[in-house]
Amino acid sequence: MGIARELRYLLKCREVEALGRVKEAYVCLEGLARLAALEDDVIYLDYLDKVFPNASRYLILSRHSSASRIPILSVHTPGNPGPQAPFGGRPWELPPSDPLLGWLLIRALRKVVDEEGLSDSYDVIYESTHHGPTSISKPITFVEIGSDESRWRDPRAHSAVARAVAQALEELPRSSCTPAVGFGGPHYQSLFTKRALESDLCFGHMISKNSLRELGSEEDIRRVAKLAIEKTPGVSVAVIEKMRASIRKPIEEVAKNAGLKVMKI
Repeated sequence: MGIARELRYLLKCREVEALGRVKEAYVCLEGLARLAALEDDVIYLDYLDKVFPNASRYLILSRHSSASRIPILSVHTPGNPGPQAPFGGRPWELPPSDPLLGWLLIRALRKVVDEEGLSDSYDVIYESTHHGPTSISKPITFVEIGSDESRWRDPRAHSAVARAVAQALEELPRSSCTPAVGFGGPHYQSLFTKRALESDLCFGHMISKNSLRELGSEEDIRRVAKLAIEKTPGVSVAVIEKMRASIRKPIEEVAKNAGLKVMKI
């Protein structure tokens, strides 16, 4: 809500009537975007397509929670790359990712954090694909403040994320990148983030090493690799971090069969 309050000003929003599950509604950017507060927790918003049938993409303003309480500003795609769905959505289901918007956000966050002198207070990073909602037909991206209540309430973080969102939306119509899917690495994807900040590689789904290790068979690994590729629009590159051959080789095979360039890091 803190991010949204800042955005109402930055995007020149005007309030409109809220209907159904929408608690507050605004039209922004001269009608090009809508800002809405819904009644449910963001991980359970599998009904977005019904509420906003004309949307081309979704950007969810959220908070990130972790036991480590690491202070971060993060970007990621939701989804459950496996048989478990403990935090919303359905098992084995990934929604479409939004590589371009995610790339613009991660770069804008890095720029704003540096400009506002927050680099000692917050890290900027991609997170791996996790949690709901999953039953979505349009590209969806989360931008989050983490990782405890003191950070969620920090007005500096609200302002930084709002500025980054406004910049990303402004640049969106005239920007392009090389969509990629990532496999391996930890939950906080530092190497994929570095690649995105230093090149035109823009990541959609990123499946962590832990998620891949938890899969029961080579068949399951192939299934997740196919899902991640299919649900990353325009993907042309698969970036694979170092991991054991029994996991890496099925992913490489699926990626090559899909016509992707495979990069190992």
